[in-house]
Amino acid sequence: MAKIASWGKGKTYYAEDPAGVPQIFNQDVESSAGESLQESSFKLLVTKNVDAFKGIDWNLAPRLLGYIQVKARPMAEVLLEAYKDRPLLARWQFGLGKTVMFTSDLKDRWAVDWLKWNGYSKFWSQTVRETMRRQNDADIDMRVERENGYALISLDAVGKDGGFRDQLHMQVHVVAPDQTATVIELPQTGPGRYEARFPLKQQGTYMFRSSSDGSGGASRVLAYSYPEEYHFYPPDVEKLRAVSAETGGTFQPSGPEIFEPRGDQTFVPLVLWPWLSSLGLVLYLLDVLLRRFRLFESSEASWDARNV
Repeated sequence: MAKIASWGKGKTYYAEDPAGVPQIFNQDVESSAGESLQESSFKLLVTKNVDAFKGIDWNLAPRLLGYIQVKARPMAEVLLEAYKDRPLLARWQFGLGKTVMFTSDLKDRWAVDWLKWNGYSKFWSQTVRETMRRQNDADIDMRVERENGYALISLDAVGKDGGFRDQLHMQVHVVAPDQTATVIELPQTGPGRYEARFPLKQQGTYMFRSSSDGSGGASRVLAYSYPEEYHFYPPDVEKLRAVSAETGGTFQPSGPEIFEPRGDQTFVPLVLWPWLSSLGLVLYLLDVLLRRFRLFESSEASWDARNV
């Protein structure tokens, strides 16, 4: 039925309790009429448990008295909802940073009961801390290189005492050019070394940020904006040496040797039409001049007259 509604450019709702059907109709009518402010008491819904919600018992959270009706962005991660498909708290990744949206109130209009709740300050402090950009860990050396359509991620973790940091739960948050976020695991491949490969399927700039057990790591940027053949790599000396030997050339020639013809000939096209056009114009003017003054005819007439 959800697919039928999507094919017909309509909407679909799911109600576990028949008593909630009138509320769905009211919300739909208000949404169609452009009413974005919804002032009514409601109990929020937790759609996803994240680190910002640790130690918070949402069953004890008071009811809110209103919210602003919005639609979540396609790449947003909805954490709390006022009603089904009505975002209350959402976040999304933008570059190396995060953005958070809360559609209700923080003061005594809609959140008057929340101000008295013990979890109010804890919720916001953990949410802000989770949203803030974390500082790079000086003990983690992270490198990201591109190879054959993949990003090779390597990370070396060394403690302050110079020893390797093993058995860490290393993760890398990857933000693609279309702002989609992906989390990949970095397995340990050696003492203090963690490696992984990530496919590059889009053109643009990728953001990589490592983390270990919730603590911040290092961040890197990888630009993948044009095809493989346009990237600069060190020359393949052995292949160039073999090509020059097979074709009878000289490997690493000096300056004068580069311009020696060695009996080779080539054809260089020469543009003649300007010269031929100029010659034709000169001949044309000369012909007009001779016809105008009749030089040869006057000489012949004088000679004939003397003979008579």
